[in-house]
Amino acid sequence: MDIENVYLIPHSLKPVNEYFNPKLLAGLYPTLFCYGRGVPEDQLRPVQITLKEHIRYLLAYNDRRFEKHHSFIFVVFNLFQRRDACFHAQLIATKPYFQSSA
Repeated sequence: MDIENVYLIPHSLKPVNEYFNPKLLAGLYPTLFCYGRGVPEDQLRPVQITLKEHIRYLLAYNDRRFEKHHSFIFVVFNLFQRRDACFHAQLIATKPYFQSSA
């Protein structure tokens, strides 16, 4: 194996927090969010909108770059699925009868 042609990307020991990280999608897709502008959940936005509304807006762009990207739509869909699953699990776990039935 030729070691000179290998490029290693270092990994962190801690996973990236996807819940409170507005720069997550900018880091994943620097070609879609040039200079980190226009990312969802940006705290510097004058008008705050939900993640779902922002993704719907991005998918409606006239140039269709978000819609045509090979992985963006799947990553965002997975993000929505995991957030929804965690939200509903938290709702079930906070019910008064959960402790007695667990």
